[in-house]
Amino acid sequence: DFIKKHFGSREKIKYFISCGIGSNEQFSHLICAIHNTFGNALTRWIVIDSPADLKHLPKDADASNTLFFEMSRGGGTQETLKVMQFTWRRFPKRIVYANKGALKEKTLWLQEKQMQEGNEPSVLIRSLRLDIGGRLMRRKTPLLLALMYLAGMPKQDIDRYVEVTAKSDEILDFSRRED
Repeated sequence: DFIKKHFGSREKIKYFISCGIGSNEQFSHLICAIHNTFGNALTRWIVIDSPADLKHLPKDADASNTLFFEMSRGGGTQETLKVMQFTWRRFPKRIVYANKGALKEKTLWLQEKQMQEGNEPSVLIRSLRLDIGGRLMRRKTPLLLALMYLAGMPKQDIDRYVEVTAKSDEILDFSRRED
């Protein structure tokens, strides 16, 4: 388990920073606000939309207490690439979802750099299934669910979100309505 290996326990993650979910980020902002208001008080979730948001990061956020999460399916989202460029030294513990492109290449480079320095890589790289879209497929998108899990949300709250979202999507599916 990545978290256990690099933090010892979830309780040591004081800050969880996510970046680069593109149009799906609208959903992470809402869930992030709910989490930070009503959820796990041990972990503060911060959503970064652009490099300008980095000035709002807590001063005590560092490698020992922060998990960074980045995503770009094609690996070329400029905001995500710039955020990584400005933060990889301060936050070496990262989970990155990229199928190809500059983000994946930079992440592989960071893994190699950590190994050359005699450290075990603290970067986990994953690919995204191509059949999973965004926007109204949010209940099926693993990224938002992964963010909820990584921020420390209880499984029953995540399951409830999936259930409510699925019902809402069914109600909003106008292709099934007769007029």
